[in-house]
Amino acid sequence: MDELTVPIQARRLFELGCGNDSVAYELTRRSWDITSVNPSAEGIQQARAAHPKLKLDRDSAYDDLAVQHGQFPVVLSVEVMKHVYAPRRYARTVFELRDTGGTAIISAPIHG
Repeated sequence: MDELTVPIQARRLFELGCGNDSVAYELTRRSWDITSVNPSAEGIQQARAAHPKLKLDRDSAYDDLAVQHGQFPVVLSVEVMKHVYAPRRYARTVFELRDTGGTAIISAPIHG
């Protein structure tokens, strides 16, 4: 993430599908302001227990997240695609969350 050309004062990132929020925790240590969501109540509970200072909400890609949280220079979604049942809605949410000219980073596992 340090390679992204985002000025330090604009280092805001939205994490769509945070799991236990270990990624967000590491990024906050690198001066990123993170907002994270996950649809799992258990996942949010575990993330809050491990990282009580992080901004976490129980939301999903099917909620109107840009209205709720605004837009961000960076949207991150790690290992979420395998759980998505409406991929076009998911993609639209990522697009809506991303500032104009912003970056979306999406990873998906590849199984051979």
